[in-house]
Amino acid sequence: MAFFKLLLFSFLFLQISSNAESIVEANDVVNAQPSDSDSSLRLQLDQLNSKISLLESRIDESTRELRSKDERINELENTIDLKLAKLASLKSELQEKGSLNAKELVAKANVRATELEIQVDVLRSEIEAQNKKKNTLETKTNVAEEKIQELNLKLESLQRINEEQNARICKTKRALQVAEEEIMKAKLEASSVSEQLEEVKEGWLPPWLAVHLVHFRSIVRNEHGRPALDLTVKKALETKSKVVKMAEPHIHSFKTKWIPAMKERSVEFARHAGPHVQRLKTKTIHLYHASKKFMEPHIVNAQEVIQPYVQEARKFTDPYVDQVSVAMKPHVDKAMILLQPYTQRVHRHYRKVKKTVSLYHHQAQENIYHMLKNHHVTKPYATKELAWYLASALLALPVIFLLNLASDITRTKKPKKHSRRHHTIRDCMFQPPRTAISRGLDTLVLKTNVVIIVLWLMILQCIIRWAIVPSPATPKLPIPGKRNILITSALLYVNNVPHLGNIIGSVLSANVFARYCRLGDYNAIYVCGTDEYGTATETKALEENSTPKQICDKYHAIRREVYKWFDISFDQFGRTSTPQQTEVCQAIFKKLWENNWLSENTMQQPYCDTRKKFLADRLVEGNCLTPDCSYDSARGDQCEKCGKLLNPTELKDPRCKVCCNTPCIRDTDHLFLELPLLKDKLEAYVNDLSVTGGWSQNAIHTTHAWLREGLKPRCITSDLKWGVPIPHEKYKDKVFYVWFDAPIGYVSITSCYTTEWEKWWKNPENVELYQFMGKDNVPFHTVIFPSTLLGTGENWSLMKTISVTEYLNYEAGVFGNDAKDTNIPVEVWRYYLLTNRPEVSDTLFSCADLRAKLNGELLANLGNFVNRVLSFIAKDLASGYGSVIPNSEGAESHTETRALGEKVGNYVEQYMKAMEKVKLKQGLKIAMSISGEGNSYLQERQFWKLYKENRPLCSIVMTTASGLVYLLACLLEPFIPSFSREVLKQLNFPPETQLSLIDGDIEKSKRPWHILPAGHKIGIPAPLFKELTYEEVEFYREKFAGSQADRNLKAETEAREITDQLNKAKISDANKKKERATKSSEAKSKGSASIEAEISIGRLDIRVGLITRAQKHPDADSLYVEEIDVGEAQPRTVSGLVKYIPLEEIQNRKVCVLCNLKSASMRSIKSHAMILAASNSDHTKVESVEPPKDAAIGERVTVPGFDGKADDDVLNPKKVWETLQVDLHTDKELVACYKDFPLTTSAGVCKVAIHF
Repeated sequence: MAFFKLLLFSFLFLQISSNAESIVEANDVVNAQPSDSDSSLRLQLDQLNSKISLLESRIDESTRELRSKDERINELENTIDLKLAKLASLKSELQEKGSLNAKELVAKANVRATELEIQVDVLRSEIEAQNKKKNTLETKTNVAEEKIQELNLKLESLQRINEEQNARICKTKRALQVAEEEIMKAKLEASSVSEQLEEVKEGWLPPWLAVHLVHFRSIVRNEHGRPALDLTVKKALETKSKVVKMAEPHIHSFKTKWIPAMKERSVEFARHAGPHVQRLKTKTIHLYHASKKFMEPHIVNAQEVIQPYVQEARKFTDPYVDQVSVAMKPHVDKAMILLQPYTQRVHRHYRKVKKTVSLYHHQAQENIYHMLKNHHVTKPYATKELAWYLASALLALPVIFLLNLASDITRTKKPKKHSRRHHTIRDCMFQPPRTAISRGLDTLVLKTNVVIIVLWLMILQCIIRWAIVPSPATPKLPIPGKRNILITSALLYVNNVPHLGNIIGSVLSANVFARYCRLGDYNAIYVCGTDEYGTATETKALEENSTPKQICDKYHAIRREVYKWFDISFDQFGRTSTPQQTEVCQAIFKKLWENNWLSENTMQQPYCDTRKKFLADRLVEGNCLTPDCSYDSARGDQCEKCGKLLNPTELKDPRCKVCCNTPCIRDTDHLFLELPLLKDKLEAYVNDLSVTGGWSQNAIHTTHAWLREGLKPRCITSDLKWGVPIPHEKYKDKVFYVWFDAPIGYVSITSCYTTEWEKWWKNPENVELYQFMGKDNVPFHTVIFPSTLLGTGENWSLMKTISVTEYLNYEAGVFGNDAKDTNIPVEVWRYYLLTNRPEVSDTLFSCADLRAKLNGELLANLGNFVNRVLSFIAKDLASGYGSVIPNSEGAESHTETRALGEKVGNYVEQYMKAMEKVKLKQGLKIAMSISGEGNSYLQERQFWKLYKENRPLCSIVMTTASGLVYLLACLLEPFIPSFSREVLKQLNFPPETQLSLIDGDIEKSKRPWHILPAGHKIGIPAPLFKELTYEEVEFYREKFAGSQADRNLKAETEAREITDQLNKAKISDANKKKERATKSSEAKSKGSASIEAEISIGRLDIRVGLITRAQKHPDADSLYVEEIDVGEAQPRTVSGLVKYIPLEEIQNRKVCVLCNLKSASMRSIKSHAMILAASNSDHTKVESVEPPKDAAIGERVTVPGFDGKADDDVLNPKKVWETLQVDLHTDKELVACYKDFPLTTSAGVCKVAIHF
């Protein structure tokens, strides 16, 4: 511390001395220099003195500070000395205490050590005893093991015997089980048919008349009809027994005598009549040709003579025909609208009767065919055609009988006019005498006819009862006690062609959910249609110079066709321009008017002076006033950019959409729905069902935003002509506003589906309403439409669940109706749209993503799994199962298979939960996860090796995998139904197979080896998906870039350019035609002989090769990279066959390789050869051509008669291959041939391994 003080003091001393020296020097300088003025010197001296005094004061201050610091340091030093002394005393105390404690601890430790030594001795003795016991046990164990080995040998022999017996028992059990299943199926079919026959439903009659009819039938049937029928049947059976007894000797003689004689006579007749028939046939043909040759000139002359008169007649009548058709069209349209309900009813009953008659005709045909085939007399004549005609006659007999009976009853008999008198005596003379036998035969014939008539009346009664049983086309109605679901999707305007955003936003999502409901056996209907009233239609009609009705008809048909291609099925796809819409809409309006929920008000509306009419909201455009938007093309009803609902007067810089002039504002009277008065009812509805119904978040946010901002009265009338007229005298010249009218379209379309529509729409206790739409439609379905229904005071089925999607944006335009022009299957489009369903935020569509989804998920995952399973099962018994599902005995005890079943069962439960909550994207993802599990299961089990090493385990694996294939067809049916239909076809199930996901099916998914029965024969497997290449993607991106209008304009421009080029080319083409013809003919004559001589199969170097290694191409999913040994130093590299032959099956396979092709680069890898393969006619199945097993590697494959030296390198491989390919084929035994000559090696011919 003293050192620091000394240092600080020396530093201050040096500073003071330096300042003093500078002052002295300054004084010396001042004294040495002469000055002009003493005053200036004095001033400088004063300044220096002041500085010196300042420095002295600072020195004093520093000195005082140093003293105070010295004192503080001294205090601290004293404190430190005290602390040190205290520490020393504490240390001494601690040392004293430590020595005492240490002694105590040492004594305790010694005692503890002695105790531990005693315990260790005890433990040692115990261990020695245990070791002795262990040695004795080991000796006993060795003896026991020897005995166990002996017992195991005996047990193995017993197990082999037991397994053989169990196998026999299993086969017997399986046969009994199959028989029981068939018996149960037959019983169920019989019971269902009997129930259908016993049911009588008069849905087509009025209720009061149906009740009376049922009562009348029960009385007639029970009191009169049934006893009479039983008596008639009893008498018929007695008569039948008598007839059989009388006819038995005659039948025996007929079989033994008459039938052989008739056969001989028929053979003799055919022998004699053959030449005459041939001669008659020849003469008939000759006569036909002669008459044709004779008549043709006369017919031609007559046509030439008549043709001018026909043309004149057409010119004269065409104007009148056009006038009549134009005048009659409104009346015809009106009549069609009025008759539409009745025609639909007639069509339904006609389809019902037709289906019933077709069904029983088919059954009668099958029964007759089997009867003919089983009888030894009729067996030679049993054909399907004869059975068809006999069944038709059988069903036609009652109709003919009734027609004859009706004609006899209604016909008036006229007396016959005779040219001569009636001679009774003469007639009696010529009649043969009647004997007892003849009278007996007449009685027999009469009784037989009576029995036949009675039997036909019974059959006719059954047919009538079957005819009125409701067919599947009968409208479905809610069933008490069952889950009834009414599904709707937003009605779409008819002013354009639907694009992918429309499809995924409403109709496709609703269709998926409706298909799921049908799988779950819910009583669900799906209704949708086109919104045809309003400004959008009138605007489109102005653009296309057409009428609104023609626009509606045109785009309704287009939308129906697009949805049909997209595999979207509706229970009813209707439209709003129907009488039912007018009726329902006006009825709701009247209820609102009666309940005082409507108000009248005057509002200002744009009026176009140029067009002399009020402008509807959609016909006004301007700038949106929302600060964050300012969109310059906002419509008068809504801004399409920010989604805000607007009024035309709220727009900045408004303009008429038609003439682009600025409209003026005029007053007009309108009706308003008082939403503020309905707010309490609406909030209670929203707060309740938004939670219990599981509304999507975007729907909840939009609805609550409307409620927070405060509801305002909403205008429901419009100054248009195309719409539902208002049933009020004051407003008869106006129509309903489109968003009051459009949601009511769901109700009117349902009323077109069934006249009992109120059972769906006014039955909230038994009906759940699900609605699907885009986010711009939310407020109209959660605020305006529910408020409208609540205001009527009636018990409407309000929306329970709403599923809302965001926007789907396209990278360069809009896909819609063009999707079907891409040749991409509909299941690919549906899968891509649903995997990218914009449930939370907007989604971007891109062609590259479409290709990735198709190639990476549908092709590589789903399609690969299904094709691997079914292709392996379809192989012949030498390498597969001969298209028969194998037995899965022991699957319950196989750990990996049982674990897979548990995992799949959990996936199915998750799938059901997601679909119940309308999380469609999640449900599809879960279903695809099952396919991924199936692929992993196959790959890990290595079934191709199991087939050779452990056949029973391989059977378990393939049966389980085939069950997963069927399960995937069920789970994916709502998403890609065409895929499910194709899978069922390949599984050899009939097209009408009804897939289901009821409780029993869900439970069965945990045991997939039980889904398909052993012994079931599958169909013909084929690839389910085709790869989409990069080049195709680029082509589609360029073709469909821009909007639809841009593409149409581009196509028209290209068409005009091509037409101009063709017109120009015609001029020069005519002059050069002869020159080209002469040149080509000369070249052809010179080169034809040389080409024929050059192109021969002997030029091709085909060799026997062995695939030593194969793997997937690193840059292409559809290509293999194979190394093939063809007897050279370096193996050949070839690419291909991914879609047709699994990777594990192509390893170490002998193939025929075309070696003298030019090298080609396939995605950066050179291919130096080509594998020969054969395919079926549609190229869906491909298999390699294989040489004999004993053929040497590198041996050349030749064709007898076409020997020759192969070229070192084919000059024009494409030309040579195209020429030779035509004559390459396989014969009936699948031998590869060229012009009926086999491809041969020294070990034999080359063949294809499987049948197509």
